[in-house]
Amino acid sequence: MNTQLSSPDAWPKEIKDLYTPVRVIGKGGFASVWMAKRKTTTSSNGTAAIDDDDHVAVKITQGDAYALREIAVLSELSSKYHHPNLIRLLHESKTKGGGGGLGIHYLVLSLARGPTLNYILTKFGALGLIIAQSISQQLICAVAFLHGHAVIHRDIQPANIIVSEAFLDNDLWWSDVLDIDGALLKMAKKCHITIIDFGFARALGPDDIKDDIGLKKVHSESLMLDVPPTPEQRDVWKNYGDHIIDSKLDDTTHASSRGRNMTLGDSFSRNIVRELSALGTRSYAAPEILGGIRNRRSALNRSMNGSGSGHKRRKKTTLGECVSSYGMIADAFSVGATIRHMVTGVPPSENVEEFIAAKNRPMKLLIRSLKNRIKKDNPKQRVKKYRMSVDLPEDVKDLIQNLTHSNAKRRATVRSATSHPWIKTSISKSKSGGHEIEHGGPIVYLECGGD
Repeated sequence: MNTQLSSPDAWPKEIKDLYTPVRVIGKGGFASVWMAKRKTTTSSNGTAAIDDDDHVAVKITQGDAYALREIAVLSELSSKYHHPNLIRLLHESKTKGGGGGLGIHYLVLSLARGPTLNYILTKFGALGLIIAQSISQQLICAVAFLHGHAVIHRDIQPANIIVSEAFLDNDLWWSDVLDIDGALLKMAKKCHITIIDFGFARALGPDDIKDDIGLKKVHSESLMLDVPPTPEQRDVWKNYGDHIIDSKLDDTTHASSRGRNMTLGDSFSRNIVRELSALGTRSYAAPEILGGIRNRRSALNRSMNGSGSGHKRRKKTTLGECVSSYGMIADAFSVGATIRHMVTGVPPSENVEEFIAAKNRPMKLLIRSLKNRIKKDNPKQRVKKYRMSVDLPEDVKDLIQNLTHSNAKRRATVRSATSHPWIKTSISKSKSGGHEIEHGGPIVYLECGGD
């Protein structure tokens, strides 16, 4: 990793003057994130700090197109349309050089305290249904808010969700029913999530999501995936919703066979944008993203020069050449996959029944029994929990099936999901600060949209 991305010694003076680095809280190939402590109670422009927390998160990233978009989106959302479940950009700074000549950007963000949802699911398995409902409601309202501003996130997944006020050591926090004393209700109301990573986010403009899917605007973007999919993987992903999400919940072939068909009408969220980068995390990505993956330059060459059969075969293309056609509805699939993971404890790349059956094989049961004996000596260690689809309430299954339909035209939009019974009856009420989250409401475009 670039030294400037990993060492606070390289921080610009204006950041050093305001913050003291505490420790690394995140690190990747393109960015690192530090917890830092404010040296003063005022912000960089001399005004009082916008919250009572004296700590912030400092994200250091290379100044590529994604970083510039992340800054533009967060800057406008934070200053004009803030939502409580979205990370806030407090200010940013840049140093020249480094980052492949693109410079290094320093994003000072609000600090979301708590474990990631991915940590909770990996360590403990399925959440209690009361807490899962609270988290689902907040997640759907936050993403609906983004879509109300024509912002597509493109990487909704448990690893990008921080859960604050998570009482993981309390048995009641994991319960599926409310207690008579109302203690779980208080916990659910305190539980607060924050979507933390906007590295792949993009603000769309009116021309991007118009009905004409034959858009000629080509976006030169990178494909941030580990390896290109094989033809076999593409076939699997084309049927992702049918075989990996929907049918595992109730043995049906298509989600719409029993769902309420919440949003089969027209919606901006469902409009397709041509030639967007095929971004996201495979396990949570919509099938149309990888199912329609193609090489950008090859597609252009074929359209301009014909098949090119007389030319020498091109060398294997890089991932940066790959694009796909999809719209904001792709986020709906990721939201549904995340909710399914929460309520079953089973990753979306696994069949629920087969996964749990494998855990119950004789050898697995023996190993689990030995682990449970060890855990008796350490009562704080919680036994990992999984939940079969038959044990899920009908409203929960219905929501997941509508959000994860393999056919994007029949998939529920996130904005329409705000009216789903399981979401409307949640005890956690997210404050959006605007009417634009409502399905069918007006889209309030960001000024940076379409760049």
